[in-house]
Amino acid sequence: MSFHTHIRPNLRHSLRHSLRMVRYACEMVLAFVFIGLFRLLGVQAGGAFASALARSIGPFTPTHKMALQNIARAFPEKSADEVASIMQGVWDNMGRVVSEHANLDIIRRNHKQYIQIEHAERALQAVKQGRGLIIYSAHMANWEIMSMSIVLIGLQAIGIYRHANNPFFNAWLTKKRKRTVIAEQIPKGVQGARMLVKKLKQKAVICILMDQKMNDGVAVKFFGRTAMTASAPASMARRYNVPLLMVSAERLIDNQFKITFHEPMEAITTDNQAQDILTMTQQLNDNIEAVIRKNPHQWFWLHKRWPEN
Repeated sequence: MSFHTHIRPNLRHSLRHSLRMVRYACEMVLAFVFIGLFRLLGVQAGGAFASALARSIGPFTPTHKMALQNIARAFPEKSADEVASIMQGVWDNMGRVVSEHANLDIIRRNHKQYIQIEHAERALQAVKQGRGLIIYSAHMANWEIMSMSIVLIGLQAIGIYRHANNPFFNAWLTKKRKRTVIAEQIPKGVQGARMLVKKLKQKAVICILMDQKMNDGVAVKFFGRTAMTASAPASMARRYNVPLLMVSAERLIDNQFKITFHEPMEAITTDNQAQDILTMTQQLNDNIEAVIRKNPHQWFWLHKRWPEN
């Protein structure tokens, strides 16, 4: 018998957990090294350094090939060189996003220097109706700065977030978000869903990023291909009579952003609930796709959005 057969299952589990926590701690130490470096360099220089680093290392990562395939399938009319150029822009944007996370407090404090907000009145007028508001968006440009802008125009918003795998990083990021982006955060999951329903009944403003794969969502088109998409925004809007509004983020140059609040839309309410949710979710996907098509290099192509991934 091998040594491992004598180890009790709970002991093996405890050992794996301990090793995993050691790995997480090492990852966080490395993360803090870069966070410190980006803060030392500042927003502009830190972004430039992170961009150069990401563009150098990114093409050698496992997700690079998948992202290239995603872009090529989304834009079949583009040549291989054009797809590669977009991908370089993706790494540029991702590097800058990482650096900007370290400096969110500086960007918030000097937001007029970095953020240009357009059509904020659309969101403010929608909220004045007294029915709450569901703001949806995508991982474009820098989504944390997009969320920050919702608060900057005077809305008391609630953010929905996914718990990071690394608990140490999750604690740091959640604290950072609460202090510099949106103060009230609700985690995804069953408990978070209950909290979300409660907030919607209180006519709150909810912010949701809905561009990533959702296995328990609905199948609608995204860039011409079927993609499992979160149906919660459409479902909640219909059930609680809450308007929907998209906000988009565009990186103008380096660390300069334009945040646009789009026209709100009302929920579809016919006798066919399932079809209403499907139709609305498709419309939300179409709106997000239109924004991505304008600046494809600023979207997060590095995840398994479609079934073939």
